[in-house]
Amino acid sequence: MVIRRLLRRYEAASLASPFAVAFVTCFVKGGASDLTAQTVVERRESVDLKRTFAFATFSGAYLGWAQHVWYNVVFTKWFGAAQTFKSSLQKVVADSTIHVPCCYLPLYFMFENWALDDFSTAGIKRGIEQ
Repeated sequence: MVIRRLLRRYEAASLASPFAVAFVTCFVKGGASDLTAQTVVERRESVDLKRTFAFATFSGAYLGWAQHVWYNVVFTKWFGAAQTFKSSLQKVVADSTIHVPCCYLPLYFMFENWALDDFSTAGIKRGIEQ
């Protein structure tokens, strides 16, 4: 029951230090996702570690910290804490029409360009074109 013990430790750490655990969890997941994209999807012969670190850092900061605020603070204020179908639908619509296109994607593309040495509006333009 090693897995069960590890999950209990993770839960305890998450309760004791939620922001630190959220950052580390999303940092690791973001880095793993980028490494998978580079090696499996793009079939690169060498890994761009700078890109991986940039993506992992954004994942930790935005997906670990900022989305906590969006989903657990902002959306709760806007739509309440109820877990009904109506409330869930409202949150999904707000996420799809406000949060992702107006906050998440522009910030992601700006961060990506900055982290990869091209701080300009090119990232936002690329995001709009996609």
